[in-house]
This record gives sequence, C-alpha cells and structure tokens, in this order.
Amino acid sequence: RNAPQFNHPAGVFTQPSKKTYVADTQNHRIVVLDEKGQVLSSFGTQGNSTGQFNLPRAVAKDHYGKIWVLDSGNSRVQIFSGLGEYLSGWGAFGDPTSNSNNAFMNQPLGFTLNYIDQALIADTGNFHFQVLNSGGIPVTLEGWFGEGPDQFKEPGGIVITKSGMIAVTDGTTGRVEFFNNRFEFIG
Repeated sequence: RNAPQFNHPAGVFTQPSKKTYVADTQNHRIVVLDEKGQVLSSFGTQGNSTGQFNLPRAVAKDHYGKIWVLDSGNSRVQIFSGLGEYLSGWGAFGDPTSNSNNAFMNQPLGFTLNYIDQALIADTGNFHFQVLNSGGIPVTLEGWFGEGPDQFKEPGGIVITKSGMIAVTDGTTGRVEFFNNRFEFIG
C-alpha cells in the first residue's frame, strides 16, 4: 500500500470500520484509506459516464453502507457499493425551479445525508440548497439569490448538527444560515 497522491481533496468521510473515503477532486476519483492513511483502493476516472467523475466534491455513507458522491462538475450524485461498484445515480445540469420532478443542479459544492438518507445539496450555481430523496426526486428547495434571510450568493458547505439543525455556509456573504429539520429558515 502507498501513501496517497492527492490533487485538491475536498470532501472526506470516515467509517466506524476505520476506512476513510476522500473526494480527490482534481484527480477525479474517490480514494479509500486505512486507519494509518495508506491507500486501500480507489475508484472513478475523469469523465461524464456512469462511475466517472468531473470534480467530485463530497462523499457520504448511507444507512445501507452505500457510498454517495457529489459529482460537482457533472452536476449529479452517484451511488456506489462499499467496494466502489457503481449502483445508481441521478442529476443533471440545470435549474431545479424549471422542473419539479428532476434533480437539476448547477455546480453544487456541498452535500450531506440526513437521518433518512435524503441528500441535502448546496446548489452553488443556483443560489440555494435542495433536498432530494434517495432516487433523486426533489423534496424541497430553499433559498434564492440575495443577501437577506433565506438568500444565498454562494452556498458551499452544508452540515446537519447533532440537534438536527441544518447549517449552510455562504462564501460570498460570509454568513452561515440555519434551518430546522423541516427545512424552514430560522436564522
């Protein structure tokens, strides 16, 4: 096993089994590390076909052990087995307000899963965050362009706190906005 050779790693997820998954963004792959930081495996190559990536930015694991990858440059989410085998995916470049039945995104930068395996995505180029179910069907869309409450100019990071609040960073305005677990703006 070798030490990793990363190129702008952006996202990381550690399993209780001591495996760490890293979104190696500019190498267009996911790298799996052991507890000592040595490479166990990797999956993905540059491209836009299934199992390929264009700037993967975030990685998470669902309750079934599946690995979800936010493929930012392809504006989609891809789902893999714990061994890196492609299982499914959804999403495409576009504006989610134009069609409520599809997972449209524009260069999303942030991603996390909630307790029922819904994807919460900081949809950077569309100036909001959206929630999609495990099949990519939209659940809700929050925020719009601006600097006021429930508005974003560059949503980038998204996380769920232990109490269930959702925090979304906005790089351009220098703010963090909070939403409750029903996706309602609270501050």
